[in-house]
Amino acid sequence: MIDKKNCLCQYSDTGKMTKKRLFKMGACLLAAPLVLLTINFFLIYEAGLLVSWEKKNSLGEKNWSFSPSFAFSSQKALLSFEDKKEDQDYLRSMIVVDDARPLTIRNYLEYYRSPLAPYASLIFEESLKVGLNPYLVVAIGQQESNLCKKSPPDCFNCWGIGIHSRGTLCYESYEQGIKKAIKYLKEEYLDKGLETPEQMMGKYCPLSDGSWAAGINQFLNELEQGFSSS
Repeated sequence: MIDKKNCLCQYSDTGKMTKKRLFKMGACLLAAPLVLLTINFFLIYEAGLLVSWEKKNSLGEKNWSFSPSFAFSSQKALLSFEDKKEDQDYLRSMIVVDDARPLTIRNYLEYYRSPLAPYASLIFEESLKVGLNPYLVVAIGQQESNLCKKSPPDCFNCWGIGIHSRGTLCYESYEQGIKKAIKYLKEEYLDKGLETPEQMMGKYCPLSDGSWAAGINQFLNELEQGFSSS
C-alpha cells in the first residue's frame, strides 16, 4: 500500500511539475513575440525620425517626411515615392523648357528668314548672363528691324539703337551688335526698372501710340507658345 501510495504521490507531483513547465513555456512563447514587436516598433520609429528632413532648394520648398503608417505596415522607413517622383518630374520639365528656348528662338529666326538665325544661341546665352528674357530681346529685334532684315546696310544694328537724324550707330559684326544691344537693354532699361514693353515704350519709342508695346507683346506670345518652324 505504501509503495502504491508513494508511487501515486510521486506520479501526482510529476504531473503538477509538468503542468507548471508547460505553463511557463507557454508564457515565454507568448511574451517573446510581444517583446520583439515592441523592440521592432521603436527601431522603426527611430529610423523614421532619422530619414525625416526638410528639402529646400531653388525650385521651392517641399517637405519629405517619414510616413508611420507605411513604415509599420512594411516594417521599413522610406521616403514617399510619390513625392520623389513629383520632384523628379518637375526638374525634368524645367530642364526640357530651358533647353527648348534656344531651339525656339532659332526656329523663329529661321521662319522669318532672319540673318540672326545662326546667332540664336548667342542671343540666348548673352541675355541670360545679364538677367534679360531672351524672348524679349528677340521680340524687340522683330519690332525694330524685322529681325535685321530692315536695318542700315552693313551696320549690324538690329535693335534700332542709336539710329536718328544725327547719324547711325553701327557695329563690326552681328556678334558685336548682339552683345552691345543686350548690354544696352540691361543698363538702360532692366537696371532702371523698365522691364515690360509698356514700361520700356516711353523711352524706347516715346512717340508711339501704344502699337510698339502691342507689337512686342504679340511677338512675345508667339515665342512663349513654343514656336515651330515647320
